[in-house]
Amino acid sequence: MHKLLISQLKRYGVDGTAVPPALLAAVDDAYRQADEDRVLLERSLELTSQELLERHAQLRRDVADRAQQERLQRQRADRLHLQNAAMTELTRNNQLSEGDLQGAIRAVVELGARYLDVARLSVWMFDEDHSHLRCTDLYELASKSHSEGMTIAVIDSPSYFHALETKRTITADDAQSHPDTCEFSENYLIPIGITSMLDAAICRGRKTVGVVCSEHVGEQRCWSSEEELFVASLADITALAMEVAERRRAE
Repeated sequence: MHKLLISQLKRYGVDGTAVPPALLAAVDDAYRQADEDRVLLERSLELTSQELLERHAQLRRDVADRAQQERLQRQRADRLHLQNAAMTELTRNNQLSEGDLQGAIRAVVELGARYLDVARLSVWMFDEDHSHLRCTDLYELASKSHSEGMTIAVIDSPSYFHALETKRTITADDAQSHPDTCEFSENYLIPIGITSMLDAAICRGRKTVGVVCSEHVGEQRCWSSEEELFVASLADITALAMEVAERRRAE
């Protein structure tokens, strides 16, 4: 007999034996059915509450994802705006139009470093027999200083130079382990603290004549496609400066 039925009989002083068995059984079944219904209702409410919590959590995740996407889109738009401004400034540079190659390269490395926000940006040119790269201008953003004259032998870094001849850009988020740039790790990258590199070949016709090299110091940097395009554009501007300088000399 259900405990609530026993309690009710005791409360009203009713002897259970005096109640018809069929009636007791019907009341007992009603109490038990009510218990089952209550358990089912509680379980349903529990599931509904859990479902609401899960839906709320998913909604919060969706809102956060949309906010993140909007931030990324704004950052991308800002980067593109800055890079377009840099390209416009470079193409209007008097040194470029006047055939002042060294002055034009100086503008390329300064503007490139500033707009990319990299510690070091440089332009390197191959020598006549294509056996060495020589640094034409290295600009260091923090000190706003220029240097030149460093050389790299092609034979010492075959993977890098193969990539330079076959790829539009060398994009190394982890430059110290990337297969195209790791050859520089021991003697160059690690001592200076360079973690990420983004390089673009300077091409004239089908010939690679040099490279624009962007070097990031600090935590590894994940280069965006817009940044790859920007560095490639710097390389194209440098190639154009070389052509203009040659034409001026020939006049």
